[in-house]
Amino acid sequence: MSTGADLATRADYCVFHRAGRDFAISTHLAKEVIETKSFTPIPSAPPELLGALNVRGEVVPLVALDSFLGLPERAPTRGDALLVLGLSDLRFATIVDRVDTVKHFAPWEIRREEVAGKRRDPLVRGIAGNAEARIEVLDGEGLFAAVVECVGEGFRRAARLESEAAGPALAGAPDHGVPEED
Repeated sequence: MSTGADLATRADYCVFHRAGRDFAISTHLAKEVIETKSFTPIPSAPPELLGALNVRGEVVPLVALDSFLGLPERAPTRGDALLVLGLSDLRFATIVDRVDTVKHFAPWEIRREEVAGKRRDPLVRGIAGNAEARIEVLDGEGLFAAVVECVGEGFRRAARLESEAAGPALAGAPDHGVPEED
């Protein structure tokens, strides 16, 4: 039986499954789970930004976390779930195979593991569970920062490419700007 002090040091994590692996993210960031629904692709968006969807009147970006988690990319399927994540006023949804449960982990139950010959994944805080039920506990704030940086850089790259492509075409175009005042 847990004591009050033990419960105070535990944190709740939303456990989800993707591509044969189990992940956990703090319930402070996991806001809700919804069924897969149609989304609208966004022109010139980086590949990690699949599009946007309507969640009760709010436009929410749909981000593929597969590349961030070191997983093979897979298109959404009918049986998938969408996990809506939020930090401050930022929100996005991501595709998961399924959401399993909410689990309580004490800080000492999350182990930092080094894999021989490999650098530790900066988006994984540690591993919880045992060999049969291994759960990768994500650094939610780090994940949000990586998504924002990646998507932002993708749009900046697309804008540069569009600008470079349009540059020669615009060089001889007349200037229809507002005339300067005397």
